[in-house]
Amino acid sequence: MKTRQFKKITVLQPKPAAGCAPDASQDPDAPPC
Repeated sequence: MKTRQFKKITVLQPKPAAGCAPDASQDPDAPPC
């Protein structure tokens, strides 16, 4: 349950530290590396 919620939050919120998402399939909002 906790892991699921964490994953949802990560997908909803962009990654300012990374900038790009290697797994773009899971992060459509973030630009692919």
